[in-house]
Amino acid sequence: NNSACEPERVIVLYLTTIARSLLGNPALLDETLPITSTSNEGVTLSYGPRELIHMYIVMFKGIESNSNGALHKKLWLLLMLSLLPPTPSPTVYSTHLLQMMDQLLEICLSVLAHQPASSNPEPYDVGFDSEEETIETGKDAYRAMLDVEAKKDITNTADVQSAFQLKMAGLASTLGNDVYQLILSTVEPVILQQLERIVNQTA
Repeated sequence: NNSACEPERVIVLYLTTIARSLLGNPALLDETLPITSTSNEGVTLSYGPRELIHMYIVMFKGIESNSNGALHKKLWLLLMLSLLPPTPSPTVYSTHLLQMMDQLLEICLSVLAHQPASSNPEPYDVGFDSEEETIETGKDAYRAMLDVEAKKDITNTADVQSAFQLKMAGLASTLGNDVYQLILSTVEPVILQQLERIVNQTA
């Protein structure tokens, strides 16, 4: 409710841009985070890798259920899965994701249960506010360009379910069975059961 804050839909766009960047280079923000500041009360505030991951998880449920929302959700989930061990090189996000495994797997379930692995989200299209004017010139060419680029986009070329299965198998191998089972013990059993059912149905 702070009028100085960006609207939630703008924050979603910021996070989507960061997700794309981190998918290409997971170490991109390593020298930037954490960001610190001092509040009016003199308290030191810090925003680091944990806070970024937490924001993706918290904001996920608020993403609108439309074609644009499907794009954001798939991209965010692909990012979070990619940052789990094993990774080509250690990341500053892995530990925090493992600590939030219950929430992450709940997100996995929501995406896999409501979005078939073969479905492709539509390219992002920015809407207009009521007071803004629309421009019709070149609209068809712009849409055609978006369609061409969308076919090459990771949200269309990547299979979330395959990424999930590969990452979970790699996680068990990397951490060892005891640690892996300990992490899964933080997840609601019903979530694990439903994920297993979805995976087995499409195996």
